[in-house]
Amino acid sequence: MTDSQTHLVFVALADPTRRLLFQQLCEEGSGTAASFATRLPMTRQAVTKHLVMLAEAGLVTFYDEGRERRYIPRPESLQAVTSWIEAVEARWDKRLAALRNYLLNEQQQDPSEKREHNSADSSEKKDSSE
Repeated sequence: MTDSQTHLVFVALADPTRRLLFQQLCEEGSGTAASFATRLPMTRQAVTKHLVMLAEAGLVTFYDEGRERRYIPRPESLQAVTSWIEAVEARWDKRLAALRNYLLNEQQQDPSEKREHNSADSSEKKDSSE
């Protein structure tokens, strides 16, 4: 999946109606704009616009069945987005673990060591400001 395709997936899923449609498609296996319009407080044309956006993002595919277009979910197209989210999560986990270790080390220091450390920092600041 290209960066522009990943962008389209994020844009498509940013809308709660499209997320709902995608979720229902994943649960049901397929659906038509007309079938969703009977269950949702919107017109068939509005549902179609949302489904087209999901198709442009690669989240659904479709085929014509008589006079209707049947949409089928493609949850595997979430893989690139999922990988990106996992990479961001791993970086934050690493940063938070480092912060946790730092704070635990600060707590374990003897209070007199902290005072000495703080006074050394204060004298360094005074020296650098002069």
